[in-house]
Parts: sequence; structure tokens; C-alpha cells
Amino acid sequence: MDSHFCSACGEQHGGSNVAPEVEIARIQAKRDVDVAKIERGALRTEAELAAETEVAVTELETGAAVEVAAELGAPEPAEPETIPVIVDGTPAEPEEPEPTIEPGDSSPPPPSAESRKSKLSYW
Repeated sequence: MDSHFCSACGEQHGGSNVAPEVEIARIQAKRDVDVAKIERGALRTEAELAAETEVAVTELETGAAVEVAAELGAPEPAEPETIPVIVDGTPAEPEEPEPTIEPGDSSPPPPSAESRKSKLSYW
């Protein structure tokens, strides 16, 4: 139904009561959202492609390194270099061992008769 201007009330009747600027803003916002979705998909595809490429390059590099190592053979281990250390002064005294406590009877001594009497006197 077409919209028309009502001469009685001065309003627009029928159709949409939305101002044209608002309708244009809605259309532009929908367009921006659609463009963002398309760009996100493109970026995701680029990121996946970059990751796959990195994996492939790493596989090739490690494969080449293994082949080179197989051709050259394992390197012989080098002998560790010993460096003599010379210390000036008197020789150190040998350390005395720490005194140890020999385990003995750890039970307390039996009470004496006097201590027994003093305890019993309170009762």
C-alpha cells in the first residue's frame, strides 16, 4: 500500500514511518557487517594457508637436515679438555668428622624413693 500525506493530521500514513536517513543508515550498517564477515573469512583462509606453509617448510628443513646428517655420519665425541688447577699455599687440613651421638636407652630413669614420697605426700 502506498503511503500518502494526510491533510487532516499532517502525518504520513501507510507504508513506513521511518525517515529516509534512518533507512539509509540501516542499509549501510548491514553492508558493513556483510563486508566484515567476508573479510574475516578471507583472513581466516590466509592464516590457515600461512600455517600450512610453515608446517611444510619445517618438514622439508628437518628432512634435509636428517639426510645431511646421515651422509656425513655421526660426529665423534670430542674428549673433554682437562685444565690443571694450581693452588698456592699450605695443604688443607683434613676435616674432622662431626661428633655423633650414639643411640642409647632413651627411656627416663626410674623414679627414686624420695621423689615417690614427695608425690604421695600431697594425697
